[in-house]
Amino acid sequence: MKMKYTFLLPGASALLHNRFTAICMMITMLVSFSCENNQDVAPEKTALTPSPVLNYIRQLGFAENSIQENNTHYIVEEDILFPKNMVVPDDAHGRTEQYYTGSLVSFVNQSNIRVKIDASMTAAPDMTAEINSAIAQWNNLLNSRITFTIVTGTYDILIQNTNLGTGVCGQGTFPSGGVAGNLIQINKSYIAGNSFDQRQRTITHELGHCISFRHTNWAAQGESSALDVPGVGGTDAGSLMNGGQCGIGAAYLDTNDKAATFSLYPNIVSSLIYNSSYPFKITWNAGVKTSGITRYDIEYTFVSSRLGTLTGSGTSTTASFTFPWVSGQYSGSPLTTKVRTRFTDGTISPWVSASTTIP
Repeated sequence: MKMKYTFLLPGASALLHNRFTAICMMITMLVSFSCENNQDVAPEKTALTPSPVLNYIRQLGFAENSIQENNTHYIVEEDILFPKNMVVPDDAHGRTEQYYTGSLVSFVNQSNIRVKIDASMTAAPDMTAEINSAIAQWNNLLNSRITFTIVTGTYDILIQNTNLGTGVCGQGTFPSGGVAGNLIQINKSYIAGNSFDQRQRTITHELGHCISFRHTNWAAQGESSALDVPGVGGTDAGSLMNGGQCGIGAAYLDTNDKAATFSLYPNIVSSLIYNSSYPFKITWNAGVKTSGITRYDIEYTFVSSRLGTLTGSGTSTTASFTFPWVSGQYSGSPLTTKVRTRFTDGTISPWVSASTTIP
């Protein structure tokens, strides 16, 4: 029988042992390095569900990395909700707030936007007072038609408590189809420690989203574009509609916020009606808010030459025109009248005009 022996030279055993240990250490280091690298790689963001609403959000200029979604909404910049079933405005390119979206609350809905307070908002800590304060901020803008009304039945906007996690005070929804955004979610447990002013600020801010206002500081939020409200543009550090300022932002609508609201939703006279014989008289309907009216300004143009200016007072909504008249002399000539409203807070509504033909 042949037997095979393996002989180790002196010191060979220690050498092999060292080599084996080194190899094991290398394997351990490689495994450890691989695991650490895997931990450092951020998971890929789940692709957003394609839809016309998502295209609309992108066209408004919101940064792609600011858009999230759940089963029913796209969520932008953490506090703006877009229902997946919303009606996309015909003007899909949008126009934005001091900046706004281009999708406005319709004229017939502006003066009675019904707000329902969910029971979750009245449970401790009860935030009814904060809601009333927020609504009063918008309703007290005399030169704006925007009027929120608290209801218990059919509503346009529901305000409810929702756990939105850390860092998000609330969320609001933009208008769709001429109706105010239908949902405001308030993170009560997160804002409960804020001051009263800051808690009502959150609700006022979200109500602003529901009537179309975007974040005034859109560029700082990473948005690629935004169009000014007509006549009211630029950044504004004091705007209540600045985003990303949960608990620390301006608590009350500032001059530019108010001007933007006046621009989009002016409280104007309507239905200028002439009588059909001399002396001519014009009658109009006052705007939806009349308690703060100082006077009406009336200007008229007759036969392409302005003949004068009449000044109404208080809530008088009738003005008479008397001027040299010869029966039939001006038959068929135009008479154009403009009326605007001056309010006790110093604001002035846009002109509203109407024309008639002298019989």
